Amino acid sequence: MDTPRQDSRPQDRNRSPGSIGWLVIGVAGFFCLCQCQSSPPNSRAYASDQLWPDRVPSGQIDFIRDVQPLLEDQCLECHNATNAHEFAGLNLETRETALRTGRSAPVIVPGDPAKSLLISVLKRSSDHPLSMPAAPEKIAGVRLAILKKWIAQGAPWPPGVQLSQQ
Repeated sequence: MDTPRQDSRPQDRNRSPGSIGWLVIGVAGFFCLCQCQSSPPNSRAYASDQLWPDRVPSGQIDFIRDVQPLLEDQCLECHNATNAHEFAGLNLETRETALRTGRSAPVIVPGDPAKSLLISVLKRSSDHPLSMPAAPEKIAGVRLAILKKWIAQGAPWPPGVQLSQQ
């Protein structure tokens, strides 16, 4: 007599994950979705990095906390006293030089971000020849909104504060 041949495949192979399995899949998917939507380029964590804030602060923009790190990291390498002559004559080291230097001075018009050339060049696409910064990491989104709000508030810059290259 022939013995019935048994299927060597596991019986569970074609079954659905069940409610616990779907719950695990759902939670994992939600976690991945949240991480992907809240992480800026290069996987920097928004909340713990001054250069990648997760929201525009309510109320008054704090120059030291909100603006200085962006300008030092993204602008000062070129727009300093030493190199300004090569980069549109713009020196962003102090409030005074930021307001009066540059071929198309003023680049910052306190109280009016729409008339501020700084905002205009930051908004240009990265393939535009006058786009700033001339790097893959653009100042955009929340970071651009912070600079706009700072300028709209009169571009306050504490006396005696001078930016320095990092």
